[in-house]
Amino acid sequence: MKDAFEKKSGSIAEINLSLINALEAADLDAKIVLHSTRENGLPTKAYPIITDFNYLLALVTIGDEKIILDASEKFAPFRILPFRTLNKEVRVMDYKKGSYWLPIEP
Repeated sequence: MKDAFEKKSGSIAEINLSLINALEAADLDAKIVLHSTRENGLPTKAYPIITDFNYLLALVTIGDEKIILDASEKFAPFRILPFRTLNKEVRVMDYKKGSYWLPIEP
């Protein structure tokens, strides 16, 4: 991620991991979110495996509100995910409390 930061370009995963690191540095509760794009299809909910997912997003919790973020679109408004990512649910990776499914709300 250091190289991506210095080059000012990188993969979507590198960009969103940098966002998560920045949010955590600001003392916000940020988590990694695994996602399967519309094109990739829906992951298996009963036994999700890593190969079911092809996209990484960020989740920040502010108060009681959970906000899914994607920093890969330079001019996208806050809280607006790119169309390619709108695919029902995401898998939040919480390493302290366990992972869980979170619906994407329009």
